[in-house]
Amino acid sequence: TPTPFPMIQMGRTIILIYIFSVSFILLPMDSTVIWDCMSIFFLTYGFMGLELVAIELDDPFGNDENDFDTLAFARLVFEDTYLLTAEVDGEEWSTKLKQKMGCDYKRNFS
Repeated sequence: TPTPFPMIQMGRTIILIYIFSVSFILLPMDSTVIWDCMSIFFLTYGFMGLELVAIELDDPFGNDENDFDTLAFARLVFEDTYLLTAEVDGEEWSTKLKQKMGCDYKRNFS
């Protein structure tokens, strides 16, 4: 199930406020400007990267390129079931099971 939009919106708002407030927290420290800029850059890069990863992984069972291939997993389970049936009950029962499931029993799934 997708994450509710208000939750995503509040998370992004909190990240944005945090990124803008980090510079004021680091300002009173006795460090160089270069160190402050590098720390703010890496913190921002890390948090925004985590946000983008969360967006990509929001719906893992869709049809995007980075989603799980559920059809391949199902085919793998069916093929393992047929092989186990052939090993335990014999090739004849495995062939009957493939025909009953509507599968082309001569086709190789791999």
